[in-house]
Amino acid sequence: MSPTFITEADVNFWREKNIEIYSMFFIPITIYKLKNAPHDTLYGEDLNVEYEEPYTLAGYIPNLPGWKQLKTKFGTDEARNLNAFFSPDLAAKEGKPLPTVGDRIVIQNDTYYVSQENPEDYGSNLQMHLSWIVTLIRTRPLNPVQGTTIQKEY
Repeated sequence: MSPTFITEADVNFWREKNIEIYSMFFIPITIYKLKNAPHDTLYGEDLNVEYEEPYTLAGYIPNLPGWKQLKTKFGTDEARNLNAFFSPDLAAKEGKPLPTVGDRIVIQNDTYYVSQENPEDYGSNLQMHLSWIVTLIRTRPLNPVQGTTIQKEY
């Protein structure tokens, strides 16, 4: 059995195909990048969490399950954790950054927090990442917007 050699032309061919597939068949996903801010010296957290202007990047969500009802101590809750796939080559071609931990992503009018990022090379030993996979957890607003009044009709 002779060894298989992959040339740079072969690698570029698969990169172009990857870009083509992501841009033609996958949906645009809105991403909010986390702004860098000064950190609190005691807790090591951002003092003021702010996000950059949103941008869209074509992505793939392999399974978009329905909501799962969970019983908690305080009543029922809904959970739907997702994975999203992005093409690093497409992001570089468009000059947009890939989502990283801490960023927010909007899918079907729900906001998700990027909790983990995993580059994937699909078993090749090229040390090139063909997909960027992020794990998403749904977020909820903690407080209503300042000045919001809540009324209940009796």
